[in-house]
Amino acid sequence: MERMPAHDQQKLDEFFALCSDYEGAYAHANLGFIAVHGPDGLQLAQGHVILPVGNQVPPRVEVQTPSICGCSVRLSELGVNSRDLVKALLDDGLETPVGKLIFGRHAGNTDAASVHLEQFPSNFYTPEVHPLRLTVSASSHLFTNRQAEFQSDLRAGVVPYDSLAELSFELGLLPLRWDTCSLSITAHTVVGVDLTRHVRNGVAQLAIRAARGVDVSHARLGYRIQDRTGRASARLSVEADALQWHDEDEYLRVGELTVPVPEGSVVQCFASYRGRWTHQGWISDPDNSANLRRLAHEVFDTNLDGIRRSLFDIKQLKQNARTLEAGVANLLFLHGFAVDPLSSQFMTEAADLLAFTPQGHIAVVECTVGAIDNDGKLSKLLARTVALSEKLKATGNAHLKCMPVVITTLPRDAITDLELAAEKGIVVLDVEDLQQALEETQVPREADRTFDRLWASVHSSQASLFPGDALPGQ
Repeated sequence: MERMPAHDQQKLDEFFALCSDYEGAYAHANLGFIAVHGPDGLQLAQGHVILPVGNQVPPRVEVQTPSICGCSVRLSELGVNSRDLVKALLDDGLETPVGKLIFGRHAGNTDAASVHLEQFPSNFYTPEVHPLRLTVSASSHLFTNRQAEFQSDLRAGVVPYDSLAELSFELGLLPLRWDTCSLSITAHTVVGVDLTRHVRNGVAQLAIRAARGVDVSHARLGYRIQDRTGRASARLSVEADALQWHDEDEYLRVGELTVPVPEGSVVQCFASYRGRWTHQGWISDPDNSANLRRLAHEVFDTNLDGIRRSLFDIKQLKQNARTLEAGVANLLFLHGFAVDPLSSQFMTEAADLLAFTPQGHIAVVECTVGAIDNDGKLSKLLARTVALSEKLKATGNAHLKCMPVVITTLPRDAITDLELAAEKGIVVLDVEDLQQALEETQVPREADRTFDRLWASVHSSQASLFPGDALPGQ
C-alpha cells in the first residue's frame, strides 16, 4: 500500500502514545478476525484487537472453511504488540495460526489506509466506561456479494456455525460491516470510578479502581458535591497518594477516600490518569434520595429502568415511537415540571406534551426519534406555541413565556436543521442532553431555573428581559 497520509499517521501515533502508559495492564491482549482466502494469503475482512483490563477476551478459536476462516489468538502468542500488528498487516502480512494475514485488497491496489481515532465519548454523561478506540480501514470491501457462499461453508464446516454474525460474536468482533476492510483496536480504560459506593449518614465513601500493571501514582480522583438545591457546594481533587489503596483481585487495585457531605447531597466523581479524564459517575444515598419526586417514582420504577428504556432503548423506540413521549414526560416530572401529556386519541393536532413551571411558564414539547423537521415538525411546533401564547395574552397572562422544545434521540452531530431551529427560538435537546438530565435527577430540580436556562440558550439577554414582547421566532 501507499505510504499513509500524514494526518492518518498522526492519529495512529497519537493512539499508541496514549496507550503506551497502559501496556503493563494489557497482558491478555487478543486479536480476533474474519478473513477470506486470497492469492496472497488470508485477506482480512474485519478484525478486532482487544486490550483488556483483566482476562475478559474471547477464547481461542480457529475456524477454517474453503472460502472463509476465523481466528481468535493472544498477541503474546503472535509475538507482536498492537503497533507491530498494524504495521505487519499494512506491509507484507502477519503469520497467524490459520495462515498469513494481510488487509483485504484488490490485486495491485495501492490505496493508502485511513485511520479514525475515537478518543472521547459521544455522551459525556453516561456512567459507562468509554474505551479508547482506533479503526484502520483499507480498501473497499471485496466480499459483499459472497455472503451466501460464506454462510453455506460455515454451516457445512467440521465445527458448524449458523452465520457470519454468530462467528463474529464468538471472535469478539464489533458489528459486522461490508463497506470496507477494517481493523479496530479497543483499549479498555485503566482507571475508573467505583460506582458501587454510596453516601450514608453524611459520609461519602468514594473510590477509584485502577488496573494492575499501571503506575497508580498518576491516577487522580476528582469530585463535586451537589447539595439539595442542585448547586455545587464543593469541588476538589485528590492525588493517588492521598487515597487508601488495596488489591481487589489479581487484576485491579482500589484507592478509597472518605468525604463528609451535607445531608441530602450527592457526589459526582471523575477519574483521570496522567491528566486525561477517563470516567465519571454519581454516588448517592440509595435509601434517602434528595429528590422526593425521584424517590416516589423509584418505588414503582427501580433505578429509573423504565424511564431509561423509554428514552434509550432503540429497539423499543423503533417499535413504538410514542414510548419516547412517556419517558420525556416522566423526566420532566422529575425535574419539577407539571406535565400535561395531551395523550387523548382525539387530540391529533396537539403538541406531544406541555410542561408547566411553578411560576406558570410553559414548554411546548415535540418528541421525535429521527430528524427534528420531519413532516414539518418545526413549523407545526411554532404554530402551536404561537397559538398558546396568544391564548395567554388574551386572558391576561402575557407575562408568561411559552417556549418551543423539540427532543430527539439522535446525537448532536447527526441532527440537521439546528440553525433553522435556533433562528426560530426553538430549543433542541439531543440524546446526550437526555442522559445528563436523567443523571441530574439525583437532587431536587427547580423547573423555573431549568426553563430560564433553556430560554436563554435561544434568546438574547435583552429579549429574555421582556418575555411578553415577542414570541419565539418573531
